[in-house]
Amino acid sequence: MNYQHFFEYEVGLERLKWKGDEGLSLCPLHDDTKPSFSPNRDTGLWYCHSGCGGGNIYQLAVALNMDNHRQYIDSSTIDSKNYRTNGYEPNNALKSENKQAIDVGKMVKYVELKNRYGERSELGETYKNKYIGKNDNEEIVFIYPKGIKIHKKYWIKEASTDCSNQIFMVDEMLSFDKSKPLYIFEGEKDAIASSLQGISFSAGAGSIPDDITPLYDFPEIIISYDNDKAGNDGAERLAERIKKESPSIIVKIIQWDKSLPKGYDVYDDGKETGFAKFHEAVVNATEYQIPIPKELKGFTIMSGKEASNTTPKPTEWIIENVLPKGFNSCIAGTTGSKKSMWAIQLALSVANGEKEFCNNPINTRGLKVLFIDTEIGEDELLRRFHRIKSHIAWKGDDNWLMMSKGGTTMDIWEQTKEMIAAFRPELVVIDSMYNATSVADFSKPTGMSKVTDALSIIKDKYKVTLLMVAHFNKGGHELGLMIDRMQGSAVFQNWIEFQILMIKTNIQDFNIWRVAKTRGVFHDESYIGLQWDDFWFTAKGVIEDINPYLITEQKKRKWMTILEDCPQKFDTNQWLNVFNSKFPEMSERTAKTWLKEASGTPMLKKVLHGVYEKNLELLDETINDN
Repeated sequence: MNYQHFFEYEVGLERLKWKGDEGLSLCPLHDDTKPSFSPNRDTGLWYCHSGCGGGNIYQLAVALNMDNHRQYIDSSTIDSKNYRTNGYEPNNALKSENKQAIDVGKMVKYVELKNRYGERSELGETYKNKYIGKNDNEEIVFIYPKGIKIHKKYWIKEASTDCSNQIFMVDEMLSFDKSKPLYIFEGEKDAIASSLQGISFSAGAGSIPDDITPLYDFPEIIISYDNDKAGNDGAERLAERIKKESPSIIVKIIQWDKSLPKGYDVYDDGKETGFAKFHEAVVNATEYQIPIPKELKGFTIMSGKEASNTTPKPTEWIIENVLPKGFNSCIAGTTGSKKSMWAIQLALSVANGEKEFCNNPINTRGLKVLFIDTEIGEDELLRRFHRIKSHIAWKGDDNWLMMSKGGTTMDIWEQTKEMIAAFRPELVVIDSMYNATSVADFSKPTGMSKVTDALSIIKDKYKVTLLMVAHFNKGGHELGLMIDRMQGSAVFQNWIEFQILMIKTNIQDFNIWRVAKTRGVFHDESYIGLQWDDFWFTAKGVIEDINPYLITEQKKRKWMTILEDCPQKFDTNQWLNVFNSKFPEMSERTAKTWLKEASGTPMLKKVLHGVYEKNLELLDETINDN
């Protein structure tokens, strides 16, 4: 057969140009403005690049409804390496024995099949006939945008099309009343038979289309799947998907009468009861709510009922008012405040089973303690260990393990976990936090969070109590014991559950400490004086006013220089006169600043506005009164 003659004269391809045996023209199967049709004058095969598919000259003659199209049947109907005819004949194309999926465009124009088989419907309303019909073998045909589905058998689809995830009657759904509920049925027959505005999916309860956003235009969706396990499970999956993607939509799942047969569906009910059981199932529908998860990574979840019926565990103290069990604890202080000594004394007292630490009862007897030094090195740590434990009757060797890091900068978390796993301590002391990691800038949350995350993992995994030793920023000594003086971002402060602060004072070997923050336990805000003597801290009692202890020696000497030449009771002008004579190079503003600072200490008492009285009690004498 002369295929070139067929394409050029019998079909009459427009704008046809040949290049070798391959041609290019406007497609005769659709309104084509840009050549997309490729005929082959050697084989008689053709293909449309715009979606009409491809085939042989007989199939093209059928698609174009040409007269006496059977005359074009010849050897080209056999399989080709490029195109397959699948043995197509008009009268057997949709027969059940032809169960292999057939590319529609390779046989006949898709719209012709829709027109041919969409005309014959057994199920009802005229507007729905374009979605359902029967084929020549009296099998039910469902018309989809991307193919034709033979009920419970196979697909006839467009070339290179995935038919597995489609919305049945999606075009009709777009014109539904958006103020009314949308019904989603398990099968196409259910959706067709119902008089409600409903749809289904191409794979029933077993699959959900990738894109179901058109559903979200409806304020309420009622899932009406079959009365069996597959229907129940599929309804739950679909309801969860909808609620997660669009939480504001009300999603309901119908509840069939439990006495109905397994697999009972809407189409069955239409024939049996005229949809009476289905309407009853809709009335009994339950609104779907996403179940509250039992577990979320990093969280413990407890309902209101569970919380009401659960008695919280009381806080356990390793050392009362100083070290709560299982907390993220921290001791931070100024340089020279001997906070590391305090931490070693605490750790040794706990390991040895002492009765108290700085007058605070120890409630345990001999806990295992891991002390990790990252600052002073092995030799100095060993010296401090021997000097401090000499004050107690030491018997805690089995409860004590210490490790000291060299001068390299590194994260110690893996080594710490390895040692904890082997030694199984109950208390871990790290001195100090800033040398325990390679993070350089503790002021930035991103760096600090890496440290706190590592510490939290250690605490949660091994159920240990952590005590960190931290530093204050430089300067600001007059601010006293304020948590904001501690180095580290807000991330670190938020991580800490029990915070102790310690500062040195203007008295040699006399420190003050206090609890600055607690979470879930009693918060005693008292300032406690600690005397350091021969490598041992002794509590000296509560300090009512810490301001005298914060005055630097330099400031105290300057104030005393002026006060010595002032009468016992004096006014502002007298102070200024003495100041000008002693410090003529300084401004009056500086003089008034000094007067204001001094009047806030026990050295100077304000009697009236602008009138003061000296109180030259030596500051170090107040120590002996505590």
